[in-house]
Amino acid sequence: MHAPLSFSDLPVELGVEILEFLRGDSQALHSCCLTSKLWFQHAQPILYKSIRINPQNLTMFCNTIRKRPELVSHIRKLTLDGLSGTPLPPRELLPTRIEVLRVVGMELPNPWVLAALSTSRSSIQELVFRDCYMADPKRCLALPELLPSLKTFEIDQSWLRSKEEVNNAPPHIPGFSMPDVQSLSLTGDSAVPLDRSEPGTRPLPCGNLSVLKVSLDGDNMSVFRQYLQDAGPGLHKLDIDFGSYATFAMSVLGSTPPKLDKCVNLRSLDIEFRLLPKTPFAHLSLYTRTYLSYIPMLLEGLPGQCKQLQQVGFTARMSRLGSPADLDALDWEHVGQILSKGRFPSLRQVSACIAGGDGLRWKIERYFKEKLNVLDQRKLLELTFREHS
Repeated sequence: MHAPLSFSDLPVELGVEILEFLRGDSQALHSCCLTSKLWFQHAQPILYKSIRINPQNLTMFCNTIRKRPELVSHIRKLTLDGLSGTPLPPRELLPTRIEVLRVVGMELPNPWVLAALSTSRSSIQELVFRDCYMADPKRCLALPELLPSLKTFEIDQSWLRSKEEVNNAPPHIPGFSMPDVQSLSLTGDSAVPLDRSEPGTRPLPCGNLSVLKVSLDGDNMSVFRQYLQDAGPGLHKLDIDFGSYATFAMSVLGSTPPKLDKCVNLRSLDIEFRLLPKTPFAHLSLYTRTYLSYIPMLLEGLPGQCKQLQQVGFTARMSRLGSPADLDALDWEHVGQILSKGRFPSLRQVSACIAGGDGLRWKIERYFKEKLNVLDQRKLLELTFREHS
């Protein structure tokens, strides 16, 4: 009777294949590393395919890389978490093939981030910044143009300012310390190829990334305005969500809304905003009656001949205390006049989605039929409702 096979009796390729099933389970792979020298030899490279470096394990990581620099070449997913103010990355951080780079809770620029970007420039496919402070936001937003293989660029809950600026925010301005970018997602959409035949157009610096979804808040939209000037020519889908403090900044503090004049290839535009209930609360008295006047300004700012624009959507988030009168904060008749112009020959649909407004559906429908009559007559108007999220 033959003795049972041990792991060491298996062909090396088969043993590695078995360990590959544990990829992503760092605890199990760590246990495998402690089992034997043979298991350690094969399990450690798999363990390093997805790693998170934080202040707690930073010293151990650096010591390991100095002893076994070849492990760096196995990293495919790297998360840098809270490494602001830490020692510089080791010289052994040789050229790698990182595919996913996530940066969490850090001040940018940062030497660890720069090292990872420079050593994996041609292989990074996904780049994510979360809870970060960007002292040089223009440089951070331009990173996609340096990464030829990038498929996804995301920014979540981050500031387009340094941490010092945020900490020294004026206390009398509400929301000034809020993240400027609640979320930003720049991805590709191969379903609609970009048309480069239009005169004056140029490729998006970010390669094939042409779908931009962004949620803005706070009072620092100047950087985003410049970003749209640079990235606009290549976008064919733009989705902007203006938070309450972004609305405050534009209606009360006089901030200028983003300009869309460079979005010459735009096919779809969606704008989301919040409606304030008409109540006697003191803090609402700061707002003008038409505090959403920046939305017609956005539409007027579209290119003079926006020949490819097919869909425009508006999502209005209504308070539970809201009424149809809250919709008057936006001059819908002006919106209808802008979109009915001949400069949008390809326009096929204008949608208005009301989030909330429970029990007011028939009143709101009548409101829009009247205010956007010019679009309704052309069969362009579509109304939808959804519950509070």
